[in-house]
Amino acid sequence: MSVQYFSPITEANYGGNTTVNTSTYVRAYNNDDNAHLIAITTGPITIGSFTLGPAQEAFIKKEPIHLVNVAASAYSASIKLTGVDF
Repeated sequence: MSVQYFSPITEANYGGNTTVNTSTYVRAYNNDDNAHLIAITTGPITIGSFTLGPAQEAFIKKEPIHLVNVAASAYSASIKLTGVDF
């Protein structure tokens, strides 16, 4: 089995609901000592959510119009989001 490599588009600190440049795949990294709730939404409707623990990463597959939302916290900007292309 070969390893899949990805090309990062841009890493950015979370600053509010975002499509992450309309990316279909998004890498989320928690650069904080606390866990954060991350949700995928279409505006008012939540499609799914998960908790990202401290110093953990996750790859999210979503539609280009879906938004990534990090639950409000003083440290939500410590979530790094990168649109990726496999």
